[in-house]
Amino acid sequence: MTANETPRGNGALDDLAGGLISPKDTTDHRHDHRAAPMALDTGTSSAAAAKASRSTIGAVKDGIIEILSEHPATDEEISTRYNVRVGHPRFPKVTDQRLRTARAALVREGVVRDSGALAFTSLGNRCTLWETS
Repeated sequence: MTANETPRGNGALDDLAGGLISPKDTTDHRHDHRAAPMALDTGTSSAAAAKASRSTIGAVKDGIIEILSEHPATDEEISTRYNVRVGHPRFPKVTDQRLRTARAALVREGVVRDSGALAFTSLGNRCTLWETS
């Protein structure tokens, strides 16, 4: 039994992705690469993404690049340093999630990368230290 399965009384397993795996099921579920929907999204994430204008997204990305060009930072530090600048026309007010989404897009675009250095959150958890490429 894997971490994504729960036992059933009849020997079958409930796959937490929503399927049922019975003892007689010969399907190889390890290679099932269907995209799993967000469990609790009631359309709010989709609506927020649609609401964000290209100019806002561009300004957020530019702000993150500016912050990381000063020195590498964790997502938490990016958020803190970004929010200090909110109010300036180049730094629109956005959520921490929007900042992480924009930073992730910059990583995919090759503009930002993992520095490889060890970093910690304010709670002491290990995290990625981001830098410009």
